[in-house]
Amino acid sequence: MCIQNFVRRLSLSALALSLAAAVPLVSRAAVLDVYYSSLATGRDGGPQDGVFDAIVAPGMAGVSNNGWTSMRTAFEFTLSALPTNAVINSATVTMTVGWVDGTRQVALHGYAGDGAVTLADFALDGLMGVRTLSPSSTPAIAQHLSFDVSDFLKGLASGDRTFVGFNLREDPANEPNYEVLYFDTRPSYSAPRLSVGYTTRAAPEPSSLLLLAAGVMALAAWRVTSGGPREAA
Repeated sequence: MCIQNFVRRLSLSALALSLAAAVPLVSRAAVLDVYYSSLATGRDGGPQDGVFDAIVAPGMAGVSNNGWTSMRTAFEFTLSALPTNAVINSATVTMTVGWVDGTRQVALHGYAGDGAVTLADFALDGLMGVRTLSPSSTPAIAQHLSFDVSDFLKGLASGDRTFVGFNLREDPANEPNYEVLYFDTRPSYSAPRLSVGYTTRAAPEPSSLLLLAAGVMALAAWRVTSGGPREAA
C-alpha cells in the first residue's frame, strides 16, 4: 500500500509540473515613444552635386530645395528602450512644420543610424513616404505630418540596430524659390517623434503557476488519503 501511495504522489507531482510548463506565454502590448536623440540641418551649396558641404542652423530643422541650393534635416532615434524580445507591430514618425508659403512637397528617407548625424547622412536614400504641404492661411496654424515606417523598422530591429535615422528633404524643387520650411524641434511640443507599437511574450506570473501546482498537489493528497472516488456498492 505504501508503494502504491508513493507512486500516486510521484505521478501526480509530475503531472503538476507538466501542467505548469504547458501554460501558454502571455502577450503584452505596449508603445514606445521617443524624441530624436540627434538632429542637424545640412546644406548642399549651389550648384547642387548631392554632396552636403556644411551643417548649418544648429538645433534647428530647416528644409528647402530651390533647384540651386538644398537644405535637408536629419534626425536619429535610439532604440535602446525597446525590449530585446519585442515584436514590432507598427512604427510611425511624426513632426510639425510651421509657416508654409506655397504648395510644397517633402519626402522622408530612412537609414541605419549610429547616434550622431553627419554630413553623409543627408544624402542617404530610403524613401519612407511623401507628403504635400498646403500654403498656410495664418502663421499660427501648423501642419502635422505622419509617416508609416513599420516595415523599415522591423527590418532594422532584426539586425540588432541601436539607432534609426531619417532625413527630410523637399522633392521636387520649388521653382518660385520659396522660403525655408522650419520644423518644430522642441521635445515638449511637436519635435520629431518615433512611436513604436510592439508586443512581448512572457511566462505568466509565478503566483499563477504556484496556484496551478498547488491545486494539482491538493488533488494528489486527497487521492492518497481517501483512495479517490469509490464505486457505489
